[in-house]
Amino acid sequence: MMSILKQLVAPIFSLVIVMLGNGFFTTFVSIHLLNVGYSNFIIGLIASSYFAGLLMGGFLAAKLIRQVGFIRSFATFASSLTALLMITSFVNNVPEWFLVRFLGGLCIAGLFVVIESWLLLFSNIKTRGKILAIYMTALYSAHAASQYLLDWMNLDTIAPFALVIILSAISIIPVSMMRAESPTHTENVYLNPIEVLKASPLGFVSAIVGGIVLSSFYSLGPVFATQVGFKMSQVAQFMAMTMFGGLLLQWPIGHLSDIFNRKNLMVFVSFTCAIIALGLGLSIYYPTWVTLTLCILFGGFSFTIYPLGITLACDRIDSKNIVAATGVLLIAYSGGSIIGPLIASQFMNLFGPIGLYVSCSLFCMLLSAYGSYRSKLKIDQGEQKDYVVVPRTTPVANELDPRSDEEGASNSQDSEEKSDEEAQSENKESKIIDASKPNGPFEAETG
Repeated sequence: MMSILKQLVAPIFSLVIVMLGNGFFTTFVSIHLLNVGYSNFIIGLIASSYFAGLLMGGFLAAKLIRQVGFIRSFATFASSLTALLMITSFVNNVPEWFLVRFLGGLCIAGLFVVIESWLLLFSNIKTRGKILAIYMTALYSAHAASQYLLDWMNLDTIAPFALVIILSAISIIPVSMMRAESPTHTENVYLNPIEVLKASPLGFVSAIVGGIVLSSFYSLGPVFATQVGFKMSQVAQFMAMTMFGGLLLQWPIGHLSDIFNRKNLMVFVSFTCAIIALGLGLSIYYPTWVTLTLCILFGGFSFTIYPLGITLACDRIDSKNIVAATGVLLIAYSGGSIIGPLIASQFMNLFGPIGLYVSCSLFCMLLSAYGSYRSKLKIDQGEQKDYVVVPRTTPVANELDPRSDEEGASNSQDSEEKSDEEAQSENKESKIIDASKPNGPFEAETG
């Protein structure tokens, strides 16, 4: 394991540098657009273009990796992002902002695909879970730490652009200092989104709601904090504590999901998130410690909606289709991410800054109600698979999910045992296979 970790130091270090810049810049852009006079809807629209680029780049980057390899691909995306950030510093109208944020999302997605593929290359059935934990810890920690950069510089100068340009440029250094072979690309399995929706309606809807809530927070959370009168240091704390909560409560809620019925837990998580969101909307009236506590709790519950939805779906999907199914759910999450800022910005126009959390609360409440309805149906729950915290970055990250390999290994062992039995009694085994032959990759829910 130590030898594998030594090989992963460089890509993870590059990831941390990228996230320090991107996490800071995503928050800065929202504050900058607000300060220059753009409306909440325009800010949400520009944020949606970024998430659209993130979705598109996740699928286009794999082709470049196959053609030129990991290091050259990373250098291409990082260099393109550096040049794009320099151009962004001169942008001053909505169409230009829309374009540069879309291309920025595409470049960031490319960097994520490279790093996630790199981790996948060096992982196996025994180490994948540990590597995924390291990846998620580095991702969330860097994202949360990046928010404190807001308080360390004058946001009205060129300094924020200069900082992210420097971070984008130096992120190339760690991966350029080591060698790595390209992974073996196995044949991809594709699933129709309708099939995943039929297999696990609640899991599919949870992915969409998770995208709506988190993209709304990422893009308009800084706007909310600024409009209610927070100082820049408080804005940084407000954002960072929410992201820290997302990391802090992943494991406790994940442990509960392995013990209790996951549909009921989803009802509880989404309902609790809805209540906390409403409370957080009134945070201007609370002491600082109460506001930060609510931030941690909101992050903890809202960040678990998507991985809990993924786990719900995996309970009802054949193990060999898990990677493909989680890819479909990532698309659903990305679709929610695109529309989330647009909807939340309209709520802010109607209700003021609190409209952001009214929107989040409404969608969480609707998810809770739908989960309660699904829980009352007499449906076979299927065998619960382990809860795994899955990144919401690119489809490649889904292949880090250790559940597919574990189930695959179990199936292989079962196949070998069946082969031995078949050699002893071919006819009898044939009858058993015919009697237990599955109807398809899913146990579709009805009712």
